[in-house]
Order: sequence, then C-alpha cells, then structure tokens
Amino acid sequence: MTVYKRRIYNNGQIAVPKKLQKQLNFNAGDLLFIYILDKSIIIKANHDNKDLNQCYLSGNRISIPKEIRNILGITSDTPLIMGITDDKNGIFIENEI
Repeated sequence: MTVYKRRIYNNGQIAVPKKLQKQLNFNAGDLLFIYILDKSIIIKANHDNKDLNQCYLSGNRISIPKEIRNILGITSDTPLIMGITDDKNGIFIENEI
C-alpha cells in the first residue's frame, strides 16, 4: 500500500495527491463525506449517513473541519500519512506517529 506524508495547512486544508484522486475517481468539485473512524479521518464520495460532515475537493485540496482537527489534536505541525482505505473506496488520514 502506498502512503503519502502530508501536513495540514494553517487554514485546515490538505493536499490530496493526483494519483489518489485518479484511483478513487475523485474530481474537482465533488462533494465528499468526511468523518472519524478510530483515530483516522476517512473521506469518501458516497456514504449512507448523509448527516456526516461534507467537503468539496477544490483543485487538489480538501478542507478538514475544525471540530475533526480538534478532536484528533491535528495542527499544521502534525505529521500525517494519507492513503487509500482497505475497502478501496476512500482516503484515510492519520497521525504518522
């Protein structure tokens, strides 16, 4: 499994590698669902629970909601890894440590 090292920008955005976007068929402007699973942030294009936090893929960036960053203690100094979820339907983001 390929993982990418990332940091969240001060404004809460994180860059999603083009390779991941292509593998998951994520396109600029897509509405995505974002939630916490265990200690990971999960981002998927489709989800049964439509009340989850939502974000848009803007260019190659996604904004991680402040409440999710606060719950997980993520700041712009937090080293993160990003990759494709085990079910191959989304992106996971978690603390590198």
